[in-house]
Amino acid sequence: MNFDLPKKPVFTSRRMEQQWNRMQGVKMVRSGWRVGDVAKFFGVSDRAVFGWVATFGQLGQNGL
Repeated sequence: MNFDLPKKPVFTSRRMEQQWNRMQGVKMVRSGWRVGDVAKFFGVSDRAVFGWVATFGQLGQNGL
């Protein structure tokens, strides 16, 4: 699966960086990446990625 992440910006807070990573993970899953591969890419559990996708579906980007 080919997914080009945008250049990672410099963040002023850890929270902003986490939200950016989660949004990229959601985009990766929606573009066809397997949850396990996204989890490995970001160093988190499969369950965390499933949570990101579910939260995004319910609350949008601000929920991440």
